[in-house]
Amino acid sequence: MLNQLEQPQVPVLAGRITLSLARAPLCRVLALAGGIVLSGCAVGPDGQIMSQREVEERLPMQAVPVANAWISAPGTQLVLQRELGFGSEQRISLINQTSVPGDNLIVLRTRSGMGSRGNLRFEEFLRRVGDVPFPFEDLESGELISGEDEFGGYLWAEERYGAETVCVLGIRRVDSSMRQIPGNDAIMDVMLRNCVNGTPQDALRPLLAENVAVPAVAQSGGDEGRLLSPLSGPTMP
Repeated sequence: MLNQLEQPQVPVLAGRITLSLARAPLCRVLALAGGIVLSGCAVGPDGQIMSQREVEERLPMQAVPVANAWISAPGTQLVLQRELGFGSEQRISLINQTSVPGDNLIVLRTRSGMGSRGNLRFEEFLRRVGDVPFPFEDLESGELISGEDEFGGYLWAEERYGAETVCVLGIRRVDSSMRQIPGNDAIMDVMLRNCVNGTPQDALRPLLAENVAVPAVAQSGGDEGRLLSPLSGPTMP
């Protein structure tokens, strides 16, 4: 049985997880004792203090219609989505027509508040999204190549398999000055892993401005100013 005197709850408020600070002094003491600074903490079923990352890992993903994808990625097969403590996450599964193992996917995470300030940092972003997909597990930030399009800069790396197959890992940040962000958050960070039979530019296509600029519904002839995701806010005039 959980010790009721020491167990802060993790309530759901307005559809988002809010890390309770009912026992904030206890959280701070435990965090500092371990040499870690936590923005919030909670207690799990086993009575252990959990970080924000550990809380997020317990939140289930739910399937949503492909038309509700936050970007218009070609080859979209499945879209999963969940609410987080300080933003939301969507994972888009893409077709993989190569023999390279692993899934082609896009991970999108929105953020607001303090977490939305500053530049996108490769290592910090990968810590938040989890395991780095194959074949990029040992990739370091210094190996990334800089690219640029109408939406500004992005970073990417490639791995080749024979003469025709290439895999890319790319990341970029989109903010609310570029397009409406789902949930009216401040930024949307994007990570792509894509293996194709073609060129690096073919593989990078889902990450580029032409697809990141608009939600999936825009490709089907809908209103490009609208975001039909359940997390979307009203369109500003």
